[in-house]
Amino acid sequence: MRSAQRFSTIFTYLGFLLKSTNQHGIQSPFVFRYITQCLYKKPRLSKNRMEAILFKSIPFFGSKNIHVVDDNTLESQLKQTFPNLNYKNPPFDIMVFKHFNYQTLIRIMQQKGLHNDSMVLVNALPKNQLEWKKAIAHSQITVSIDCYSVGFLFFRKEQVKEHFTIRL
Repeated sequence: MRSAQRFSTIFTYLGFLLKSTNQHGIQSPFVFRYITQCLYKKPRLSKNRMEAILFKSIPFFGSKNIHVVDDNTLESQLKQTFPNLNYKNPPFDIMVFKHFNYQTLIRIMQQKGLHNDSMVLVNALPKNQLEWKKAIAHSQITVSIDCYSVGFLFFRKEQVKEHFTIRL
């Protein structure tokens, strides 16, 4: 069973590599700037990819309000690194899912917990593909970025709906 699962993972990753691009294939100025000025920048502040991305994204976007869904360890790390952030009061500039749940995202959206410049960071995309596909189809989500292990959702009304598949 494990070899079949490993084969499926390799096949999925190869499919991702065939579809993905780097910054040179990006036509959106917003996504290009985020990729080149934040995600591709050093240093990596954590060994965990999702955490490293989050720790770079907070200052890049000037985030003040963050919501971490079901990950107390990450929230305590954030509080040590960014003690001046607000972690409970919406609307949130960044929302982080360790285990993505589409219904939780919708509930927070309906409660006006996210705004035009909010970012949702989704960890473990290969394990959450069905939920991810529902999210990127939602009419209020205009920009989605799939980086295989992590994904990003944005609500930018000024931008046409686009999906990007990018290698980090």
